[in-house]
Order: sequence, then structure tokens, then C-alpha cells
Amino acid sequence: MPEASQVSVRVFDVVGREVATLISGNLEAGNHVAVWSAEGLNTGVYLVKMETPTFSATRKVMLVK
Repeated sequence: MPEASQVSVRVFDVVGREVATLISGNLEAGNHVAVWSAEGLNTGVYLVKMETPTFSATRKVMLVK
């Protein structure tokens, strides 16, 4: 991240239900890592959405067990 900001990183299933919140709060500038423990979830496609006040991105991921 180029500057400190409020950040939200959430995981959704393909129907739009939120299944995990990885980050929710203020982060300092720099590189960060979020680890998703998908224990209890089924194999399949999930959406990971990152939001800040000035940026939003969604990526499709495949969970394979």
C-alpha cells in the first residue's frame, strides 16, 4: 500500500455470502500479507474483495482441498 489507509479484505462465495473477513481496519503503508484459513469450506470458486476509500478490487480464487 502506498499510504496508510482503512482496508477491508473479505471472502465471498459465488452466491454473494461473506464467508471470511481477512482484514478490517487501518493499515500502515507497505506490504502486508493476509492468510485465509478455509477450514470448513467446500472446494470451489470464491471471490476475494479488497476495498480502501480510494481503491476496490475483486479477484476470483479456486479453493482446492
